[in-house]
Amino acid sequence: HLEKQLGLCPGWLLSVQVKAFLFVKEKKVLGSVIAEDIKECHRVWLATADGSEGGRPPLQSIALNKTNKGAICGFRVIWVHQSQRRMKVATRLLDAARSHWMPGCVIPHHLCAFSQVTEDGRALAQSYCRTSEFLVYK
Repeated sequence: HLEKQLGLCPGWLLSVQVKAFLFVKEKKVLGSVIAEDIKECHRVWLATADGSEGGRPPLQSIALNKTNKGAICGFRVIWVHQSQRRMKVATRLLDAARSHWMPGCVIPHHLCAFSQVTEDGRALAQSYCRTSEFLVYK
């Protein structure tokens, strides 16, 4: 169901070894983060339609820094049921993934990256990482 809701190809979601973190309320899954081990990523930077940096420009204005960055945890898919959005469910799931990725260690934000960023995903990544220059991976 999740792949279909997100418009993903069948089998893409679990085509690699992943860890799943679920938000369950009253026996219903209302959010999930699918994460995977990664080694490298790229920093994005954003430009507004007039070419200046900052703001929340259209998605097509994301550009990747060509220099590879090191990373540990990749957020492959983040999904929250529509009724639970804007209620910090995704933030709690991302925090859980970072806290439980390696025993006894919380992965810092700067070692985590996002995959296939949508418009909403970009807003989440910027807010969660507290910067417009968050990390992405393929």
